[in-house]
Amino acid sequence: MSTLDRQSSSVPSPQLNEQLFVRLADVQMAGMMKAMINPEIFATARTGTPPIPGGMTDVMKRMKTIIMAQRVLRPEEYRQVPDLLRRMRHLLRVFYDAKISGRRTDEFMYCDYGEIDDMGMDLHRLGLTLQYTPGRLRELFEYAPEMDKFLLDEPIDLGDLRRRAFERKCANTPLSGAGHPTP
Repeated sequence: MSTLDRQSSSVPSPQLNEQLFVRLADVQMAGMMKAMINPEIFATARTGTPPIPGGMTDVMKRMKTIIMAQRVLRPEEYRQVPDLLRRMRHLLRVFYDAKISGRRTDEFMYCDYGEIDDMGMDLHRLGLTLQYTPGRLRELFEYAPEMDKFLLDEPIDLGDLRRRAFERKCANTPLSGAGHPTP
């Protein structure tokens, strides 16, 4: 594929921001309404200036820089995405474990995004950007083969409480021809 062909198919279109606005409008409104009702429930650790290296804000900024770039990306930029997603998944687990248990580990300081709903919205925006720019998605899988492993081979991240509930359910479920239930 020539550079010109690659550029036209892997660079987000100028209309992308408009498409994202339309697609995310209802979700953004729901998030604002939820924040008005109970603004503290989904607050993260205090945001830092500059962001903490390796924290949610830093990781999200790096993913946005790569996925939403209005230019042709280098293969080494794509290769960063699976590890950035793994880091974000880990920090989300740290955040929700702290919210559920009420105990904050030292790693909670890396959960520095401000409002967790905003972070979820930004992740959604990144996913839609890849959906609306299939050339970029194709190149992500081509240049970052770890994406296959991240999406298809790594187990779903289950928190300790969900894991214990699942184990209890399996212990109380008689074995049948169908086997154990899956989480």
